[in-house]
Amino acid sequence: MAPSADPLLACEGLHFAYVDRFTALDGVSLEVGRGESLALLGANGCGKSTLLKVLDGLIFPDRGRYLAFGEEVTEDKLEDERFAMAFRSRVGFIFQNSEAQVFSPSVRDEIAFGLLQLGLEGDEVHERISDVLGMLEIEALADRAPYQLSGGEKKRVAIASVLVMSPEVLLFDEPTAGLDPRTHRWLLELIVELRRAGKTIVLATHDLDVVRAVAGRCVVMSEDHRIVAGGSPADVLADHAVLLGANLVHEQAGGDEHVHPLPPAEAVLRDRGRRVTRQRRLIWDALTARPDVHLSADDLVACVTEELPRLNPSTVYRTLDVLVDEGLVVRTDLGGDRAYYEPAQAHRHHHLVCERCGSVDHVHDDALHGLVGTIAARYEFQLGGEEQTFKGLCARCRRGT
Repeated sequence: MAPSADPLLACEGLHFAYVDRFTALDGVSLEVGRGESLALLGANGCGKSTLLKVLDGLIFPDRGRYLAFGEEVTEDKLEDERFAMAFRSRVGFIFQNSEAQVFSPSVRDEIAFGLLQLGLEGDEVHERISDVLGMLEIEALADRAPYQLSGGEKKRVAIASVLVMSPEVLLFDEPTAGLDPRTHRWLLELIVELRRAGKTIVLATHDLDVVRAVAGRCVVMSEDHRIVAGGSPADVLADHAVLLGANLVHEQAGGDEHVHPLPPAEAVLRDRGRRVTRQRRLIWDALTARPDVHLSADDLVACVTEELPRLNPSTVYRTLDVLVDEGLVVRTDLGGDRAYYEPAQAHRHHHLVCERCGSVDHVHDDALHGLVGTIAARYEFQLGGEEQTFKGLCARCRRGT
């Protein structure tokens, strides 16, 4: 579906940079029609999440205009209580990290929070809460504390806290990131149902399968923070050159294509047996959003305190030191007090190709390091230079020799 002649949301030449240094949007123009399901497709760090934050009125462009429901959305206008309440009731944002969204003492309190902020009370609040608890099949969680929930349960609660407001527009940031297969499937089915119910949906993702499942239209954002393509999912996903240029796919044996994002902070920390805290997650997200940019400790403090303004900068410095000690972040000293930081490892995929039967296994860096013994038992590798395709004989073919 193409946007209507009278779009519900419209962005005109948006420019935005974090801490006046790191460009996130560079002349982005976009229209979203009423009832449309639009996917923002792009690699990590291309500006998808930033664009969603603009659409939700959480940040404001340095240049350009954003209009919602026919009115320009600005910081000054959102200071007007009537305008803010009208806008907030019509646009809902589901964050990638549910823990950033779920903070009340109980699930019931969490779902009620937005309704109470709009001045609703009594039976209407109770009815809406009951309806959304039933819709998302989380009645049994109503009186539990959010910290007691699994990642999938927190995602459902975060979605419930938005759906209970009955917004016209739903914004999803990497909705399936970190979910188990059952919750992943449930969430995609929910988005499809919301689309059928007439909701306007904008979601940011690098997962091509998500685009195929839920989007009616998609646009591709490049790593230079611009929109470079758009159209139906079938047309866009068939354009290998566009996807390759946007760092969404890469060439591999048999012509298959695989997305290769950096792993989310929660996955990295949990895989290595480390405690997940918000400070650690924000530092990792800042580093992996622009792995090509060298960030200093002060840069990272600015990124983290933008999300957690009450956090003491010394806490960020200490957290950064812990991440370095744990081997998750690498510090490069430049002399004196100068240093920059980067993720310890990118999430690259390696290909294990059997030269006889042509079978291909795919593993990423962490898995490769963790499976050295297993791989050595299955393949007789012939490594060449910097190649990431390892060739040899698989165990089945070796047994047949």
